[in-house]
Amino acid sequence: MRKQIFYTILFVVFIAARSFGQFQTPSFFGINYSPSKIKNDSINGTSNDVNAYLNFPVYRNDKQFIGARINYESIHTNEVNSYFDRHFTGTDLNVFWQSKLNEKHKLYVFAKGGIYSDYKDISGKDIRFLIGSGYITKNSDRLSTGFGLIYGRQFFGNQINPYIAIDYDITPKLNLSGILPVRPVLTYKISNRFSWVNEIDGNVQTFRLSQTDYDNSFVQIIGWKYVSSAQFLAGKHHMFTAGIGYLAQTQGYYNDEDVNNWKIFTFNISQKNKPIELLKMHGVTFSIGYDFVL
Repeated sequence: MRKQIFYTILFVVFIAARSFGQFQTPSFFGINYSPSKIKNDSINGTSNDVNAYLNFPVYRNDKQFIGARINYESIHTNEVNSYFDRHFTGTDLNVFWQSKLNEKHKLYVFAKGGIYSDYKDISGKDIRFLIGSGYITKNSDRLSTGFGLIYGRQFFGNQINPYIAIDYDITPKLNLSGILPVRPVLTYKISNRFSWVNEIDGNVQTFRLSQTDYDNSFVQIIGWKYVSSAQFLAGKHHMFTAGIGYLAQTQGYYNDEDVNNWKIFTFNISQKNKPIELLKMHGVTFSIGYDFVL
């Protein structure tokens, strides 16, 4: 009971930000559609992902900023097998607090909490969250660096992500940014309106299945992908993106067991519960997106 109260307090108080990098992009809202072909020696399936977000400020003064973000995610997998041909939805609320200590140093705290499931019946077991903090230093006009730690409570147990944040203008046209080692982004500015963006994204997600039909089993998706995209700014506020890339993915189907496994990034430190079904797949992924930038 005390554990449930503790998790509930964290969910309400910290409902939070996925990462520092999300609040560095001056955008108001956006949507992205990513169809993928995933396969191995015996499977030729598809995955269709939709992501949408809305950013909004909560409070700002000369030294502090509080922002919030609402996220929506839909993952629909087909033609894999009966364990993984499903439609999952994730909805969450993010909060981010940043304090300017002086002209060169900033401290920030963030968290995220939401519901991730097949939405056939909703309970407290469908909630997962993360909390984290970091420290940013402006090293020069061209370089800012930082470090931090993220703790996530997933359906398999616990996840720890230590990270380095970077924003480096290598040249006037070439910029390296993002969260290392899981989300580096290399951007080449062709002109004021066109950019070429290359990014790597490593991610672990878990989605809960119905208690009535599947006794709260869950699916775990571990994915690494590289995407190369073209960005075009139309007018002052409309950013369009189209890209293609490579995807490597592992999907596992697990029974709901009272265990506390640990991961660093996408790598297992412990795995006390074994998957009922485990598939490794790879393939090509596409991306089409729109962002309203400020």
